[in-house]
Order: sequence, then structure tokens, then C-alpha cells
Amino acid sequence: MSSIGINIGNQTCKVGVYLKQSVQILQNDEGNNYTYAYVQFNDKQVLIGDSAMDAFALNPQNTIFNINSLFNLKANSEDYEDSTKQFLFKVFKNDENQQRIKINLKHSSKNYSFDDIYQILIYKMKSLADKYLETRIKNVVIAIPLSFNEFKVNMMKKSAIKAGFKNIRFISEPIAACQAYQLTNGNICVLDFGATKFNSTIVRGDEGIFQILGVNEVPIGGNDIDELIFNQIAEKFQLQHNRDIKQSLQSVLRLKRLCQLAKHNLSTMQTTQIDEDSIYDGINLCQSVYQSQLEDISINLFNQVLQSINSTLLSAQLTKKQIQYVVIAGGSCRIPKFQQLVKDYFQMNIMNTINPEEVMTHGATLQAKKLFSIPVDEQDLVKSQQAVENQDNLNSYCSKCCLLFLVTALLGLLSIVVILLKK
Repeated sequence: MSSIGINIGNQTCKVGVYLKQSVQILQNDEGNNYTYAYVQFNDKQVLIGDSAMDAFALNPQNTIFNINSLFNLKANSEDYEDSTKQFLFKVFKNDENQQRIKINLKHSSKNYSFDDIYQILIYKMKSLADKYLETRIKNVVIAIPLSFNEFKVNMMKKSAIKAGFKNIRFISEPIAACQAYQLTNGNICVLDFGATKFNSTIVRGDEGIFQILGVNEVPIGGNDIDELIFNQIAEKFQLQHNRDIKQSLQSVLRLKRLCQLAKHNLSTMQTTQIDEDSIYDGINLCQSVYQSQLEDISINLFNQVLQSINSTLLSAQLTKKQIQYVVIAGGSCRIPKFQQLVKDYFQMNIMNTINPEEVMTHGATLQAKKLFSIPVDEQDLVKSQQAVENQDNLNSYCSKCCLLFLVTALLGLLSIVVILLKK
């Protein structure tokens, strides 16, 4: 029975299959192991993934991105309006207080729900797997953020059903990271450094049953590093040409895209070049960026990350010496300086043999292989004691579709128990 694993991140989406005794992360039509989590609407078509990212600067108001961050906004919060201003597209609440995205085209406008966007992205991942395996995949495990509550999980399930899946399971991203390295016992620190956030989670494994001991999230991510590179390049450009590139939104978006690529290159290279013809006011851009330069301008962000890890340990009532494994995930974890700081902090080697950008998908794919190779009636759901309600008044629950985790609220922290498979 064919099954796949999917992870929808703020920046990219990935899909994996288990073949020949190993996980394979599938390439998209452009030959990349990831697809940008961008959806763009124009008068002729809907662009998904890399094509939407490439056309972003030309049509930013109708390009949807950072969907998980958007999904986590609370429609009834006092700062909702201010929070939505970070997006170039229009986000609003309808008469039923439901969040919607408004797309304005030349001759019409249309409103989309969040599950519409998730459906598009999930379907894109499914189509890659269908084509690769030459069959229609019906079974999937989706790795989702730990912060997703019952409402969000049900919405994600709805999107997956619309995308063509029949049997859908979910696994939280920290647990997926543990599954990727097949860690079943001990205290595990999962560091997820993505595009928009850094999340540190301490997981305790006991023969495949996992409990979340501590969680801390700070709004620091790869986008902040992109911004630091951008500011340096823009300042140098202004000194050289007496032109302020920030006066043009299209030029800003083009340059930020180049800075993102430069950061990616500097994960494996000592230097990289940022070249763009007619970046602004007919002037060409040509500047070098160095790995040491990136490390210097990012050090304050990295220090905040280390403080976040320390806070997580305090909330878990553990010391660094009580951590047996450190797992890194997320594209920003590829930066060598970050990895070295984490090694020095814990005084131990970190688990980085799997591409950090693919860890969550890897774990979801392994879980899909385990789950869908046995009958559903043999999948025992581990019972968990009901805990007090958290600040969002979300009770612990377990869905009928055999969710891989059981969300509870214990002393303000999320706790997870996963399915224990019979041997």
C-alpha cells in the first residue's frame, strides 16, 4: 500500500516516499528537493511553487506565502490588524469572523480560505508523488507545527481530503524529527530554525512514546538573516550610486530573493556573488558576500536563539548535561556558525546527517511506512490523562482518523503522546 510523507513549511513544501529501504525526498519539475510554499493568482492562471516564487516581484499583492504564520494568527486578538500588515496580500475577517485572503485581479476579485491554500499546496505535493510512483496515492502522514490545535488539524485534514487523500494521519514536527533519526528513548532537544521562527522543543522518549517537556518559540528565522544581508547590500549600493533601492518595491523584492539565495550558498561556500542587471534605476548590481560577513551580522540573532534554548531547558527542569540527543531541523540550521554554536552550547555532537530542511518530511515518511503497512485496527492509541485547559481553552483530543498525536495542555505547555505500534 503506497503512502507518502508531507511537510508544509512557511517557506517550502516537501514530499517523501519510502523505497528500497530508505526515504527519498522527491524532486519537483525544476529538479529541486523542495517546492516553494507560494501560490500566486493572476488573470490567466494559478502559479504554484517555484513559478510563483519567481514571479513574486511582479505580482506581490496576489502571491500567498508564509501560510503557517498566517494560519496561527488569532482572528479575535487585539493586534490582529497590525499582525496582518506584514503580508503584502489582503487578509480580513468576514461577517462570521472567519479569516479570508482577498485576491484582486484585473476584472474581478475573489476570497480564499486558508484551507483553500493548503489544499493547493498539498495537491502539488501529491501530484509529484503520483507521477513518481505512477499511481494515485491515497495514504499520507503530514508533519504539522506543534502549535496546531484541534480546529487547525481538522482544517488541514479537510484540505488533504479535497486534495485527493483518503487515509490521513498527522504527526507533530518535533516528533517527526525524532522519528527521522529513529530515536525512541531519552531526552531529545529538537531545534527547528526555519524561515520565520526558531522553535526549541524538549522531548522525552520512552520506548516510542513521546512527551513534550518544554517548548519555546521566538520570532527569529532565516528571513531576518536575509534582511540583514539586504540592508548591507542596499546601503553599499546607495553609497556607490547615490540611489536608494528601497524606494522601489519590485527592486526590494528582487534583491531580497537574491539575498536569500546568497545565504543558502554561504551554508556551503566561503563566498558568493550577488549579480542582477538593472536592479534599480537602470543600474546593475554586483557585490560579493562572505560567510564570515554573514556570521558577523547574524551573531545577535544566534545569541537570542541560544537564550531560547536555555529557557526551554529551564521550563523542562533539565540541564544541558541531561540531554542525550540534539536534532536540528529547518533551512537556517544549515549555517555552519549556528551548528558550531549549538555544539559548543551542549558540548556534544548534533544529529545533522539528514538535510535539516528535509528532517520533518523524512520523519513523516518513515511514520507513513510504519502506519500503512499494518491494519488500522492494530494501531493502538495510547491513552493519556486529561489535563487542565490551556490559555486557549483547548481540550485534549484524539480524532477518529487515528491522529499520531494527542494534544493536551499541561501547565501551559503542549504535551504529545504518539501511537505505539505493536511489534
